[in-house]
Amino acid sequence: MKCRKTWKGIAAIMLCMVLALTGLNVQVASAASGKVPLKVTFKGKTAAFVKDLNNKDFNEYPTVKSLTSKWGKPKKSAVKYDAGEAWKYTWKKGKTEIILMTDTRDEKAEISFGKVDIQDKNGALCGVKVGMKKDTAVKKLKKVLRALGLKNADMSIDDDRISISWFTLTTTTEYNAGGFEFELKNGKVSSCFWLHSPSSPIMYAK
Repeated sequence: MKCRKTWKGIAAIMLCMVLALTGLNVQVASAASGKVPLKVTFKGKTAAFVKDLNNKDFNEYPTVKSLTSKWGKPKKSAVKYDAGEAWKYTWKKGKTEIILMTDTRDEKAEISFGKVDIQDKNGALCGVKVGMKKDTAVKKLKKVLRALGLKNADMSIDDDRISISWFTLTTTTEYNAGGFEFELKNGKVSSCFWLHSPSSPIMYAK
């Protein structure tokens, strides 16, 4: 399955953060301040999918209601995972799927997990779209990283993928802040993927 293949890639990215990233690596450091949202486009409309990528708590998603006003009503389903039960909200068109999930099934539960999986032209991640040339995507992502002001970010560029991962740091704690993966085929972007954490239950909730 495509999702499993992509998840393996994300897991590999996180492992490499601890050991050593291979391929061409670009270190990005900036003193930028202020909130930096993760911008996701679905059916031509862009929204802040995460309110602030540099927030150490990181689980700062918009409300389902605010996204519904832009993307339409999502499919709501009850799911189970190791820690309990939750609500999952899914926006899907063609081969593009965007998911938000709570960590409980309380009607007032807040969103705790998110995933973006784009495999066609119905969506975009940080301005990068399926079909975009590799060089154009790399230039765009470097600009995005500089704008983010991430304290510790790595971009690995290979023939078949562009991977971005980072940790948000404080003086005493290291937070796993997530990762991007853009798969490439024939020199063009074939998919865009983002997950807020490699341990996210959103990957195995049923």
